[in-house]
Amino acid sequence: MGVIDSGCGIRQFRPRSTRTSDLKGRSIMSSQSNAPLKTILLLDAATCLLMGLLLATASGFVCSITALPQTLLFCAGILLLPIGLFMAATAIWWPGSAAAVWLIIVGNAAG
Repeated sequence: MGVIDSGCGIRQFRPRSTRTSDLKGRSIMSSQSNAPLKTILLLDAATCLLMGLLLATASGFVCSITALPQTLLFCAGILLLPIGLFMAATAIWWPGSAAAVWLIIVGNAAG
């Protein structure tokens, strides 16, 4: 809680903001409030990387189960790997980047 003195002896108690500003003045969330977001992004990255590895290494087996072309499954698996790495990087190094988080949200919604 922050104390604000209006100058006439009246003090107001207001909660401190969880937002801070970066060097360019953009508002970013503090790392404390990003803990749930970081966990979700890491889980999303892990599932993306695991599915990418599965499709890239076992596309023949998955092809026999799903009747989808093996080349399609292999290429999808290869494409999932950098996407999963981007999600992990966002969770670890850029959790306050609204643009990166929204890109992941839109990508998940489209897929």
